[in-house]
Amino acid sequence: MTTDTPTSSGAPVAPVDLPVRAADGAPFDIVQTYHDLLAQNRDLTKPVVAIKALISLLENTNSVTAHETMDVLQASADRLTNSVRNPVPLVAGTHLFLWFVRQMLRDEGGNFENVRRHLVDNGQVFAQRAIHARTGVAEHGFRVIKPGQTVMTHGSSRAVLGLIERAQQAIPGRFKVIYVRDHYNPKESERVVSRLRKLGIPTAPIDGASVLTAVKAAKPGVSAVFLGGEVITKGGGVISRVGAAQVAQVAHESSIPVFVCGEEHKFVAFMPWWNEIGFDQKLLDFGTEDAERPTTDDPVEWVPHDYVHQLITERGLHLPNHVSTTIYQTYGSFDG
Repeated sequence: MTTDTPTSSGAPVAPVDLPVRAADGAPFDIVQTYHDLLAQNRDLTKPVVAIKALISLLENTNSVTAHETMDVLQASADRLTNSVRNPVPLVAGTHLFLWFVRQMLRDEGGNFENVRRHLVDNGQVFAQRAIHARTGVAEHGFRVIKPGQTVMTHGSSRAVLGLIERAQQAIPGRFKVIYVRDHYNPKESERVVSRLRKLGIPTAPIDGASVLTAVKAAKPGVSAVFLGGEVITKGGGVISRVGAAQVAQVAHESSIPVFVCGEEHKFVAFMPWWNEIGFDQKLLDFGTEDAERPTTDDPVEWVPHDYVHQLITERGLHLPNHVSTTIYQTYGSFDG
C-alpha cells in the first residue's frame, strides 16, 4: 500500500510503500482500524487503542526484516497521529509501542517473526492489563476520600469515576460529590450525574461558571479535587477537557489539593507552554453577524503541574515529578 504520511506541520512527505494487506487482501487502513477498535473498546484509552491498531498492523504485515518493520510501524504511526485533531494521546501510545518493539527486536536479535508472534498473541492481554491499571488507580486512590467529606470533579474520566465508585463501596453514602458539568458535552455530563446518584452518592451538578461560588458555599468545605485527562505531561500536568484548568486553579487558590488520576501509559515527555498544546482547536470564532457558529468537539486544555498536589496511578500516590522520573527510567532520557 502506498500512503502519504503527513508531517507534524500537516505537509505530506514522500510516499512510503507499506507491505501491509488485510486478511481479505485489501490494503490495511491504520486510521480506519483505529476508529473501529475505538468504537468496539469503550473501556480502553486512546493510547491503548492506538497500540492495538499497530498490533493489528503487525498481524497483517508482510515485512520480514527488523528495519523494514520499523519503517512500516513509524510510517503508520505518523499517518495515524496526523489523522486526528488531537494527536497527543495517540503520540503517547505509538511512541511507547515503538520503543517497546525496538527493545524486543534487540532482545530477540532482530528476529521480527518472534516479536510479531509475541505481540499478536498477547494483544488482548495487553488490553486487559490496561483496564486493570485503571482498577489500580481506584485501589490506590479511594482512601483519599474520607467519611463526611465533599469532593469535586469535572468531565468523565474513567479513572476518576472508578476511584469514586470504589470509595462508595468502602464508605457508602458517607461523602458527597460536586460535579462540574462539561459545557461541550451536556448529555455525557448528565449521564455521569445519573450514574453517581444511582450508586447512592449524593451529587450536586454545577456549571463551570459556578465553581468558585460552589467552593465557597460548600460546608464544611471541599476536601479534594479529582481530575483525569487524555495524557499526563512531563512535570505532572494533565491535558484534560476545557474547564479542568479553571477547576484546578480555583482549588489551588483555595488551598484544596488537586489529584490527577491516570494510568502510566498516558505519560508523555511533553511540556506545553501554557496552553500551546500543539494543535489549533479554533475555540475563538469572531464574527459580526448573528449566524450560527460551528462548535468544537471535545476541546482540551493543559492543567499546569503547579496546580497539582499529587498523581494517583496504578503504582500509588506520587508527587508530580514522578512523570519525569518514570520517563527517564523507561527511555533513558527526559525527552522520551
